[in-house]
Amino acid sequence: MHIQSGSGLIKRCSECNRALDKGICSIHGKTIGEYDLRIKAVFDNGIKTVDCIINRELTEKISNMQLDKAIEIASISLDMGDVLEQIKQIVCGRYYLIKGYMLDEKMIAESIEHTTEIAYDKDLCMDNMQNWNLLKTKWCE
Repeated sequence: MHIQSGSGLIKRCSECNRALDKGICSIHGKTIGEYDLRIKAVFDNGIKTVDCIINRELTEKISNMQLDKAIEIASISLDMGDVLEQIKQIVCGRYYLIKGYMLDEKMIAESIEHTTEIAYDKDLCMDNMQNWNLLKTKWCE
């Protein structure tokens, strides 16, 4: 698994909820935005790869870092990237069972649980990306 840029502490447009890029919404232009936490990941089970979006609630769960703590870390260091580095230290090298659904070509995680082993169901993963609704994988960089 690889954690992509755009993960960790981000800002979202107050109007459309899109992630901001350097304070700019692709629809509404320059805006202050609101803080959020997420993980954008690419999982590889040895057969196929899938992009996965892990929302704030699940990111807080697996990283044990609440949004207010992430904002505090970033404000002290003046670098939102420090939040991502701390999240990576916590989640990398562990196994997770991820359940979710496919939207376009991305998996949207609905639940994520720590597990002790890596496994995959060949019937779920062989045919097409729509069958990636259950995935066990190990986080690593």
